Amino acid sequence: ELGLRNMRVLELGAGLGLCAMTAAALGAEVIATERPGEALDFLRANLHMNDATTSSRVSVEALDWAHRGAAQKLLAKYGQPHLVLGSDLCYNRDTIVMLQETMSEVAVGGTQVHIFMAQDQESVPGGTSISRQFFEECLPVAGFSVQRQNDAAKFLGPQWSDPQIRLYRISLDESAVEKMSSDCAESTSIGKLDLCESCR
Repeated sequence: ELGLRNMRVLELGAGLGLCAMTAAALGAEVIATERPGEALDFLRANLHMNDATTSSRVSVEALDWAHRGAAQKLLAKYGQPHLVLGSDLCYNRDTIVMLQETMSEVAVGGTQVHIFMAQDQESVPGGTSISRQFFEECLPVAGFSVQRQNDAAKFLGPQWSDPQIRLYRISLDESAVEKMSSDCAESTSIGKLDLCESCR
């Protein structure tokens, strides 16, 4: 449904860069991000070892979710992405708070940002409850519209038809953000957005 050619794609928590390289091979200009340190070094090394044509369409940047404003600085350099990708990012409750804040920074802009995230429910102990909390509670409270794609195999291939793997399509609900801005002036905020009670 979304062609990637000439689109600007931001990947959060890129790992070894497989999603980033796939998007680049489909014609996207990709900003692959990872936390500073070994994870970022591994990402750079893996891109270097892979096809030069693909990796030349991938820019690698450090992005520490714990630093508020870091994503906005990144977007000031590259511009607003058309598409945001993330895979298996829900590891613990501290992580999902920082991820929610980062997504809020990325999504609040003048253009519609489409966010696709895949999560293997069994990738980490307690992953099912943590990811459900993130996608079904925290993101909606923060003003995001979250749609679970029940036909994930259509996007990921038949080998990924495992019900434990869930694909979500996420976008910022601007009307919800405006309502929360006026109704929740004294709440714990992320820019214009709010954390759900269970994530505070």
